[in-house]
Amino acid sequence: MLSVRDLNVYYKNIQVLKGVSIAVREGELVTVIGSNGAGKSTFLMTLCGVIKQASGTIEFMGTSLYKLPP
Repeated sequence: MLSVRDLNVYYKNIQVLKGVSIAVREGELVTVIGSNGAGKSTFLMTLCGVIKQASGTIEFMGTSLYKLPP
């Protein structure tokens, strides 16, 4: 259903997410937890298209979300 592979995200020259991968199948419930500054919000904003990834893939039901608007 949702597949994220080797996601890398930068704010200017600072790498915030490095090599993040996750697969969520239909019917699964997933949470993202971590300390302040761990990249949780960046990860979710990247999934939604608010922040563009430097590399990696985000697919929902087999369709790439890369060029879609938020």
